[in-house]
Amino acid sequence: MNEKDPNLWSAALDFLSQNRLMMFTGVSAFIISLWSSLNDGKSWARSIFGGIICVIIAFAVLEVMKSSGIQGNWLPVVGIFVGFIGAERFRDGVLNAWETRKQNVLKSKKP
Repeated sequence: MNEKDPNLWSAALDFLSQNRLMMFTGVSAFIISLWSSLNDGKSWARSIFGGIICVIIAFAVLEVMKSSGIQGNWLPVVGIFVGFIGAERFRDGVLNAWETRKQNVLKSKKP
């Protein structure tokens, strides 16, 4: 029979205890994004998916902040801001930046 590793739970608890601020940031980004999406009238599936995307965005911002040496006490605020902004607004911002860049490249290539 395939037995479960008894150290798996202790390893998971160790990870959570060492990364409490990061976990709080992810949970707050997810919950606030879910609440905002449902409040805007979006479906549950779309809201949950947007919440997961917000968690990924929040973790990416956290890594940038950690690598640049920003104080760790500000990390939970990132999850709150990312959750309120939402995945769709991030997507719209990235697409608008891409279109602006594409238009600027096309303008610079005209004789």
